[in-house]
Amino acid sequence: MDEASFEVVWSLSNLFLDTEVRDWVIAIADTCVESGLTDSEIRNIWKYQVTPAVYFNLLTIGEWDFFDKEWLKERVEEVQKSRLNRPGVIGGLVYFLRSPLVSSLFKCVERAVKVLRKEKNRKALRQDLTDLAGLIFYERDSGSKEEIKKFEDNKEKYLVLLEGDFKYIYGKYKIPKYLPSIS
Repeated sequence: MDEASFEVVWSLSNLFLDTEVRDWVIAIADTCVESGLTDSEIRNIWKYQVTPAVYFNLLTIGEWDFFDKEWLKERVEEVQKSRLNRPGVIGGLVYFLRSPLVSSLFKCVERAVKVLRKEKNRKALRQDLTDLAGLIFYERDSGSKEEIKKFEDNKEKYLVLLEGDFKYIYGKYKIPKYLPSIS
């Protein structure tokens, strides 16, 4: 497996960690864009390498930090030996049975890849979307003064993102109560 493909494998494996990862979707998508792989190649890595290698982590109290890179590389090589983890009817059916826990997150990654591929200033958009995701997806009763100030300072930009790219990537979202109204 070449280095670019493995970086995509490692990045996508984070979607199977036993922790909140929705705010990582943009960074994961950016890794996919940086790899130079096609959408089809990324989807096949997800379906036939990443998912069979680490789906079990969400079935138990699993890894919550990061998967060890050497372990992951060996694990992917191991699962690829099975006919169950290859493109085709059988592999597609097995993927379908394994994927319900995180398929919606992968769809968010796919949509983010499309958004980031079109963007001329991808780095700035990535940062804005990541910041906004961090504010939106960490459910808590109150935010820090810095978070509230950042939201206030970027309110107009965030409003555009919430109604545009962010909404396209994530779909439904709920503004935390502690943040000032954006309307």
